[in-house]
Amino acid sequence: MAIDSPLVAAAASATNLSPLLTTVGLGGLVGFLIGFVIKKLFKILAIIAGVFFAALMYLEQQGILNINWDKINMAYHGVLSTVTNTITNSTVSGGVGGSHAAVSSFLPAITNLGIPLTGSMAAGFAIGFLRS
Repeated sequence: MAIDSPLVAAAASATNLSPLLTTVGLGGLVGFLIGFVIKKLFKILAIIAGVFFAALMYLEQQGILNINWDKINMAYHGVLSTVTNTITNSTVSGGVGGSHAAVSSFLPAITNLGIPLTGSMAAGFAIGFLRS
């Protein structure tokens, strides 16, 4: 009976770790897949935007379109200044849009899922997003 005792103890500890290992493994896999898909979507969107911009330049060069680049430049600078002001104001006030209520209600939702799940999902996302 003394020989079976370490085997029973090992099986009991493996049974206790099974939910944790499942949570970590599933979180890592889901995070990896989300990161991988987002990276591929960004690449596709960048290619579409580049082709669109190149087509606009070609059509303007051929004389088919007349694009007012100064107006586009002013609109671009307006959007850029709005984004910069929003980021600056939210950083100074301490939250997204200046409200701590959204952040304080979001954090318990993440921690209710568990630190192992969110940590493994974040690691999986980073690996999936950074992996080529």
